[in-house]
Amino acid sequence: MKTIEKTDLVPMDAPGDGWYHIESNEEHPAKREGGDIVQVLDNAAMQAIVAAGVPEEGIPIDADHWGVPGVAEVPDTAAAGWVRELALFDDGAGNMQLAGRIEWTPPGLELVVGRVYKHFSTVYRVDDPELAEGLGGNRYRPLVLLGLALTNNPNNRMGQRPITNGLPSNLPTATGVVEKTTKNENQDMNELEDIKKALGLAPEATAADCVAAIEAIKGEAAAAADSEAETLLNSEGLSDLPEEEKKEIKEGLVTNRGLAMMTIRAFKERKQQAAAAAEPQARYAKAGTPRTGAKSTGSTIINRAKEIQKAERAAGRTCSFWKAHGMAKNELNK
Repeated sequence: MKTIEKTDLVPMDAPGDGWYHIESNEEHPAKREGGDIVQVLDNAAMQAIVAAGVPEEGIPIDADHWGVPGVAEVPDTAAAGWVRELALFDDGAGNMQLAGRIEWTPPGLELVVGRVYKHFSTVYRVDDPELAEGLGGNRYRPLVLLGLALTNNPNNRMGQRPITNGLPSNLPTATGVVEKTTKNENQDMNELEDIKKALGLAPEATAADCVAAIEAIKGEAAAAADSEAETLLNSEGLSDLPEEEKKEIKEGLVTNRGLAMMTIRAFKERKQQAAAAAEPQARYAKAGTPRTGAKSTGSTIINRAKEIQKAERAAGRTCSFWKAHGMAKNELNK
């Protein structure tokens, strides 16, 4: 299990690629349909989340969860950055804190460098016992990190370190206010020039030109993601899915690829089961070969993944939740 030192975190006054504090070791109240709950992010939760790891391509970071289907009327699936790796660090009091190694996209880095967003908001699921442990009542211990967003209004507010430093609010004199305002204006102009250079725009470009260029980049990324998702659905034999289901899966492939892939597998298995049910059953089968029509559900894959993970760890090898899940899928779908 990977651990880092607190000093390995990216400095708050110089955001860039590297390690960030993304979740604090606390009990966090949260609102869910059906009533309020408490997410218990203790040492056991932190260790489980890091052990589960992230998908091979990483976890995309969106803005204010706009990439999650149902949150925004028009989902924004552009990634501000990618969580490539998870690790723990000790806060000095024996409390393990969750850190993520983030690679920013150019538009995403500008959002944090320009202090547009200053906090992270994590995403967990508590309605699946494989993704969260029920502790009784309305208390749950998350076991897998499913998503991350930039926000100024995080669900889990307590204890998380800001991404960037804030501006001082106690300006004592009028002279101090003028000096600070002038300094901020100069800094904003310098940052605008840096943004123009990063976007390949001419020096005379305006702030509106920068916004338009960023929107164009986001549009191109969304189009590429849609094309990649369509190719993947076709390769999995799911080109005949209803358009509404295809749209939801496409959005999920960008915002939370791990869950989207689980959904794709469920649709594929359902289709295979329906086809198998329509065929005559073989009377005999080679020993160890599943019978035609035998179910290979998401739960079966998850259960097998747990067995594989346990066996790999018993053999002294590291094995994340996502790695074991992929091994189980390959094994059961042969």
